[in-house]
Amino acid sequence: DQLAIDTEAFSILPRIGEQDIFDSISLLPGIQSDEFGSSGIEIRGSMPSENLIVLDGITLYHVDHAFGLHTAIHRNTIENAKVYRSGFPAKYGGRSSGLLEFTSKSAGFEKMRVVGGINQSAGNLSLEVPLIKNVSFVVAGRKSISGFLLEDIYRGSYEGTFNSLLNSADDQTSPDISFYDTLAKINYLANTRNIFSVSYFQGKDKFALGYETDVLAGSDTLIAVSERVPVFDHINSWGNTGFSTRWLHKQNNLNVESTFSLSQYAADGWEEHNFVDSLRTSDGVEVGIVNEQSIIKNYLTDLSLSLNAELKMSANHFFDSGITIANIASEYSETELIENISVQHSMNKSMLLSTYAQHRAKIAALETNLGLRYTRYTLTGSNRFEPRISLSYRLSENLYAKAGFGTYSQYVNRISDSIENVENNNSWLLSNESILPNTSEQLVAGIAYQREHIHIEAEAYHKTSSGFFSPDFKNLVFPDEHNLYVVNNS
Repeated sequence: DQLAIDTEAFSILPRIGEQDIFDSISLLPGIQSDEFGSSGIEIRGSMPSENLIVLDGITLYHVDHAFGLHTAIHRNTIENAKVYRSGFPAKYGGRSSGLLEFTSKSAGFEKMRVVGGINQSAGNLSLEVPLIKNVSFVVAGRKSISGFLLEDIYRGSYEGTFNSLLNSADDQTSPDISFYDTLAKINYLANTRNIFSVSYFQGKDKFALGYETDVLAGSDTLIAVSERVPVFDHINSWGNTGFSTRWLHKQNNLNVESTFSLSQYAADGWEEHNFVDSLRTSDGVEVGIVNEQSIIKNYLTDLSLSLNAELKMSANHFFDSGITIANIASEYSETELIENISVQHSMNKSMLLSTYAQHRAKIAALETNLGLRYTRYTLTGSNRFEPRISLSYRLSENLYAKAGFGTYSQYVNRISDSIENVENNNSWLLSNESILPNTSEQLVAGIAYQREHIHIEAEAYHKTSSGFFSPDFKNLVFPDEHNLYVVNNS
């Protein structure tokens, strides 16, 4: 169930403000944007975290800016995109729903090109430069330039909806909202048989918010303290950084591609609360301000090496195979500073070994893709064999029927702590004894009519999922008391 997206056609689609890749993709049948302040994609009822998003071989774990106003992947940097709404082939794994694969643009070898733009919330600039013979370089960046629009979106999305705390203080300082993203790529055409590329991506967000109020303390007689005290301060930053190197080698009927990639998601949050504590002494009532601080950190690092081969056996028969070795680590910690310093820390590491083989064939009006994927997850000792099948039969020149089936597994899960957090309340954690892997079986069948500028289809889709876990976040992350460390602050 693959859809190839012409990124140049995005510009003709309806939009408000800057053209966004995910907004455009969400116009496709079976796909919609996430409703809860994120630009994630929901494919046939899935959570956004259940979809694999790949950019130049880099697995991305966070792809939105400013409560979903923008996708962190800018449209001007993308050359082509593939979307699998279900039944993606055995070459891909690690997610239990759909797949979005993006390839960034490669600069031309003839002349320099500069493109830029600005809107109410951000400015962007891209530069394509031919360096030396057969070597080109492209770099693109975007940065927020005004907080007024972002502040309005924040207030509309979060105030009075997710967080009752936002309405409990007298005065609210203006939120400090900012973001940026960068994509750079070097492309080297060694010869007609060898192409090398190096890609770098970074997308970051920052959010800060504060409230203050008059301090009041009560005893038999109400005492008012003429002091403005910040009752709540919140600073949060999060984002995704990635790097990849790719080598494509073509040899007669054989294509071999090797990819080394590194992806890291990082989120750091700091909160401070002040409240009044009144104590009766021999001299009366003393008013004290009690300060509580908390620091939350979540990191996920994904380091992988993959080798894929495509063999053209004949004009209508292809055999694909490959192997991927990934080293994945997740870390989560909470530090609370009141009278004592308490630290809870959880860290998991695992190797993820995957290998696959698939056969693609075209026999008269029938096209088939039969594949099998094997995955070994060392943290829990899990071994899974996952069959993948897709069929397409052309009934006429413009009409064809299709069907697909596949099983899928996901060992890296995004878990929400509480929707009462102000922003970025999701943490990426590895599956372990407490957090079960997310697995699914997908079956789809349908019929489609396609001709130039027209695409009509109807499908029936069935998906079963397992691996649901307890909603108690703390017990999932810190199941053992030995994860808690208390330091006396006196």
